[in-house]
Amino acid sequence: NFSGLIQVVFSFDNSNLRVEISFFKFQFCSLISFFLDSIFDCDCYYALMTNLKYDFVCGVPYSASTFASSVCYAKHIPMLLKRKEAKEYGTKKILEGAYLPGQTCLLLEDVITTGASLIETINVLEESGLVVSDICTLLERNQGGKETLEQSGYKVHSVFDLRQIIDVLYSNKLITIDDKTKAESSIS
Repeated sequence: NFSGLIQVVFSFDNSNLRVEISFFKFQFCSLISFFLDSIFDCDCYYALMTNLKYDFVCGVPYSASTFASSVCYAKHIPMLLKRKEAKEYGTKKILEGAYLPGQTCLLLEDVITTGASLIETINVLEESGLVVSDICTLLERNQGGKETLEQSGYKVHSVFDLRQIIDVLYSNKLITIDDKTKAESSIS
């Protein structure tokens, strides 16, 4: 029964899936395996990027930095590293990499909710002279972030949105119609 999982996934005000990763035997693993198989077997994430023009890729700190590192390493793409804050030692930079003003940077994000962390990252990149026009994300949560970013002139490309995931869970009988209705009422 996935009801407990669905409560965790879809109670947006209090959700914390970051805790669930500590419980490997939790049903969460079945759900994650289901989606990761879809993502990585068919290389969906990279497929979003293939027709876009960019000089660099940058992952939004910190979760998406892992995805950006993996994709850049596997596909031999230059990467930039944006920190959440400048360190007090070393280069003391918030943005690391060898770039020139006017070059383009594709942003990778794991999940878009409000778009706030993306806007923060975009501001740093643009203040550094880079051009940002496209954002690729694994999951768009239908919480207004995509619309906010698109109204600001950025194109958002997502592998999944939350409505699709709800439909897949329901069609595979992993959630009840009540869970589906509750989840759909929680998203915009």
